[in-house]
Amino acid sequence: MQEVVDVGRACGVKFPPDVLDPWRAFLRGVPPDWTPSMAVDLRAGNRLELPWLAGKIFLMGREHGVPTP
Repeated sequence: MQEVVDVGRACGVKFPPDVLDPWRAFLRGVPPDWTPSMAVDLRAGNRLELPWLAGKIFLMGREHGVPTP
């Protein structure tokens, strides 16, 4: 999540300093047996949004000199 925010900031998006706090709080409260929708799709053999979603962040990070390991 931090990488996405860093890339957004490099692109000029104005995020508040605590933009990730609600997401971190949500993830702390997720039950251990919760399965993200992308994992459900992967198990079912469905197409994933990962290549175009993460791939775009990677390309934008490269363009703006932001590491996206």
